Amino acid sequence: MKNLRSHDGGNTWTVIKTNLEKRGYAVFDQIIDANGWVPQHRERIFIVCFDEKVFGRKESIDFHFPKHPSGEKPVLGDILEKDPDRKYMLTDNLWAYLKAYREKHEKRGNGFGFSVFEPHQTTRTLSARYYKDGQKILIAQKGWKNPRRLTPREAMKLMGFVDSYAELFGHQSGFPLAVSDTQAYKQFGNAVVPA
Repeated sequence: MKNLRSHDGGNTWTVIKTNLEKRGYAVFDQIIDANGWVPQHRERIFIVCFDEKVFGRKESIDFHFPKHPSGEKPVLGDILEKDPDRKYMLTDNLWAYLKAYREKHEKRGNGFGFSVFEPHQTTRTLSARYYKDGQKILIAQKGWKNPRRLTPREAMKLMGFVDSYAELFGHQSGFPLAVSDTQAYKQFGNAVVPA
């Protein structure tokens, strides 16, 4: 998480980095938002270390983190399925609960609650707890009364994994996920964007 740098007033990161450097590593770190590669804001700290006995001192190492791709950023509509199963639409009860929960917290001055996104937007960070109710990333639906959750395949693509990855392992495009929806959401929410 990007907050590693600021945790405990920056002391946690200072201890980690200092200990790596004491062990002879050149440490490069940068917070990168994956929104240049996938349609979600997912800021993470990336830490790359080089053994100075092998690569030399930090000043002599020619390492640079990737820059965001130029051009238009991806949007949610790029990864949405055309005809998702209606089982991903929120029930009336869950939708009513989420609206009441948000309203209760807004009255208290808190920012808790659901987020509904349109196809032209970029989402929040997909978390491993998405399986619980999907409230942090809901998809607006034309012609449907309530918004819906991402399908597991959309969650996979939101993280930057595409069907062609499965083909590397002998699966056909459009492969079925080998785990339950719950496990898929947990796995994708804990993944690192590979792009």
